[in-house]
Amino acid sequence: MVRIDPNIGILAWKSGSPEFPHWLNTSYRDRVHFRRDAFIELRAMGSGDQGTYEVQTIYYGSELLNCDRFELRVVEPMSTPTVEVSCNSSHLMLNCSTVSGCPVTYRWEQRSQDPSVENATFPGAVLYLPHTGQLNYT
Repeated sequence: MVRIDPNIGILAWKSGSPEFPHWLNTSYRDRVHFRRDAFIELRAMGSGDQGTYEVQTIYYGSELLNCDRFELRVVEPMSTPTVEVSCNSSHLMLNCSTVSGCPVTYRWEQRSQDPSVENATFPGAVLYLPHTGQLNYT
């Protein structure tokens, strides 16, 4: 098993003892497991592990029987968003933030209780609303 770009050898095994790797890259030692039921299990993967991987099955070291490639994408969970609200005489400001290892896209959606008022969306972490004293939005 190799990672294509950058080219990193990860794991090699022999058919005589498939449950134990013949060779294992030290940076993957506790994260890659070759299971007896012929599955390779990747654990504790992070965004730095994203990329294309290839698993080769070779018969007697020269005849390629099988070559499978797969793309690995890692999505890191983010914390629950926090919204800070500040208000003065002219406007109301909503500021959304979260702790995350990945880039986050923020979008505000304004929904009016009045069917004659059109709903709207606004991009960004901060939303400024004019303070009219009669805001009736969700």
